[in-house]
Amino acid sequence: MIDLVYESAEGWRILDYKSDQLDGLADVDAELLARYGPQLAQYRVAWERVTGGKAASAEIVALRAKRTIGVG
Repeated sequence: MIDLVYESAEGWRILDYKSDQLDGLADVDAELLARYGPQLAQYRVAWERVTGGKAASAEIVALRAKRTIGVG
């Protein structure tokens, strides 16, 4: 389930909040992208199919790392 989607001037933005605890990993972004990138890609495809609009971005919101990570 998509956590948050809203329309911006560039198109739809899809956000998925993650609270994974990844202490000690050298590359948290790479790990989150490996875990959730395919999920966000499918969200983008589904949203565009349902709305007929362009998804400008799909992003993971890494709560513990306090940043967003763009998904291809």
